[in-house]
Amino acid sequence: MKKRCRDKVCKNLITRYSNSGLCGSCSSKRRFKNPKNCTNYIDGRSLLENFCLDCPKKISGYRAKRCRYCENKRKYKTGILNQNGNLNNQWIDGRSYEKYPLEFRKKRTEILERDNYTCQICDMTQKQHLKKYKRSLEVHHKDHNRNNNKNSNLQTLCKLCNLHDNKILIIS
Repeated sequence: MKKRCRDKVCKNLITRYSNSGLCGSCSSKRRFKNPKNCTNYIDGRSLLENFCLDCPKKISGYRAKRCRYCENKRKYKTGILNQNGNLNNQWIDGRSYEKYPLEFRKKRTEILERDNYTCQICDMTQKQHLKKYKRSLEVHHKDHNRNNNKNSNLQTLCKLCNLHDNKILIIS
C-alpha cells in the first residue's frame, strides 16, 4: 500500500521512503521555508565539508571534486588543457598562423560597404554588433582560403555566424 503525503493541500503519493510522511516537493519546501528544520545549513551556509580527492585541501565549491591545483594537474595529464598545435580540435593544417594579404585588408571596407554593414545571415547591423561584441563586423571567406579575395568569395558576418560557419568546416 502506497502512502499519501500528510500535507493538507498536496496529498500526492510518496514514491520514496520518507520519515516525515511528506512527498519530496513538500519536504524541500518545508525545509527551506524554515532553516531551523534543515540540519545541513546555518544562515544559508553549508555545514558539509568537501575535500579534494587527491590532496587533503578543503574545497569551497559545492560541485568541485578536486582543488584547482589538482584539477589542472589532472587536465594536463589527460591532455585536456595542453592542446596546442595539431592536438587542438580546431587545427587546420596550421592555417591560423597565416597572415591575411594586404589585398584583403584593402577589400575589407569595400565588402562591408557592399553588404551595407549588416551580417548576411542574421541581419545584425554594425551598430548592434559593436554594442553586443564591442568589435566591428567580420569579413568571411566562403571557401576558407585567405588568399582568395574575389568579391564573390567574401561576405560580411557577425562574430557568432562566422564562428558557426568556421565550426562547420572543422566538423566536416
